[in-house]
Amino acid sequence: MPRSRRRAVAALSFALACGVAPFAAAQAPVAPTIPTFPLFSTHNRSIVVARFGDAVPVPLVFDTGTNGNIVDIAYAEQIGLPEVGPSKSVDGATGRPIPGFTTRITGLKIAGVAIEDGPATVIDYKARDSVGIIGPNSFPGRLTEIDFAHGRIRILPDTAENRPSTPPVPHLDDLPAVMVALPGVEIPALVDTGNDSPLTLPLSMAERLPLKAPPVRFGTTYSAGGQQAAYQAQVLGEVRIGSVVLQSPMVVFNEGGHPNVGMPVLKQMRVLVDHTGQGTWLEPLED
Repeated sequence: MPRSRRRAVAALSFALACGVAPFAAAQAPVAPTIPTFPLFSTHNRSIVVARFGDAVPVPLVFDTGTNGNIVDIAYAEQIGLPEVGPSKSVDGATGRPIPGFTTRITGLKIAGVAIEDGPATVIDYKARDSVGIIGPNSFPGRLTEIDFAHGRIRILPDTAENRPSTPPVPHLDDLPAVMVALPGVEIPALVDTGNDSPLTLPLSMAERLPLKAPPVRFGTTYSAGGQQAAYQAQVLGEVRIGSVVLQSPMVVFNEGGHPNVGMPVLKQMRVLVDHTGQGTWLEPLED
């Protein structure tokens, strides 16, 4: 073996013996993997697939309008979730306590992305397409990017490069919010991927808005804490929500709860939530 080759082999053997990767100086740094999981959404629903420990994967609603995770009582009993105390949850739409109990979830994953262990509320959820609810509160200290254009949710490090240059909209009642520009007034509204109405307003606002006709009851709005009468009316004029502009839209009115922007509008934007810092950005979709 030529002397130069013997020297190269000896250097390689020494590097491996010392646990040093040969030619490390020439290797490009490996970028950290960004936790990402699929988001299955329709015009009015956002679903992720989760696994509780070793149980069979199940659908959960991904809901930005919740401050705590929820599990259906029948499913909780099926997988043996423990009761560790009474329910502490309050329904934001009605202001009523949510009946049920508190449990503790461990080993929850969404498409392999681990969710921080913590409490959840077990209730009689009564949903046909899911066994519970999960939201951005599950990722403290990080940014939750809801990317409807690519059907995914990414959990980003909270760094300057991942934050938009514009300031975020402060949270409303500890939940993600956006400013809504109505004819003659601008208000904060909840960003709620669990809501299937484009825009919901308190009934008390109706007299302050230019409406084609007074609100008319058309049904009932259901939420975790109960139900309330639902009214609708057409707002005359332009309504701007982030980068989305609605021309004289039909709006739902409820007697209780905050103003609320739902899935039909949110699907047209990229949503970025800083749960820990209490701020939210809505931006145009990127191809």
